[in-house]
Amino acid sequence: MFDASAPVPQTTVPVGTVVAFAGTLDQVPPGWLECDGRRLSVSTYSVLFGVIGSAFGGDEATYFYLPDMRGKFVRGVDHGANNDPDVGTRAAQNAQVQGVPPYPGNTSGNVGSCQNSALATHQHNNTILLGDGGWPGWQQHDGNFPGPPRATTGVDGGTSSETRPINVYLYYIIYTGYAGGSPTQAQAFVSGRADA
Repeated sequence: MFDASAPVPQTTVPVGTVVAFAGTLDQVPPGWLECDGRRLSVSTYSVLFGVIGSAFGGDEATYFYLPDMRGKFVRGVDHGANNDPDVGTRAAQNAQVQGVPPYPGNTSGNVGSCQNSALATHQHNNTILLGDGGWPGWQQHDGNFPGPPRATTGVDGGTSSETRPINVYLYYIIYTGYAGGSPTQAQAFVSGRADA
């Protein structure tokens, strides 16, 4: 019988796994880090670097960056499904960060690329009928409207500075491969041998 209170062995979690975490940051388990975009040493976190590389930025030799998931939604890689019509506009996570040469991270349809807020192109039109009541349903006016007997105007709306679905705050954390075990054990799992 499954015991939900028993801890899951860390070797069953692939290095680079990102999960939503409902605890506080001081409760993040060993071997996991918040996805806060921090810079890490390749030599210290070589196992994690072996999985995510410089997808989120780095120099591909001495340092790399974690994904920065703060305040962001996750989107699955399109991978040819054509569900992301703007895939070509995806930018590197660190593209706007000063002092992040020489590699800001992946772009286009690759893991680690980011998109800014957007709202699909659309238009809201209202037709206002102008006149003096000559047709049924027309609103009475004073009859001093220049131009044709109708005008189209745009409509402004919204109450927020962004367009978003209902959402809940959780922390995103990433498994580094060092959960009380040795780097050798973590590396063995990455290569498919979790029994090392």
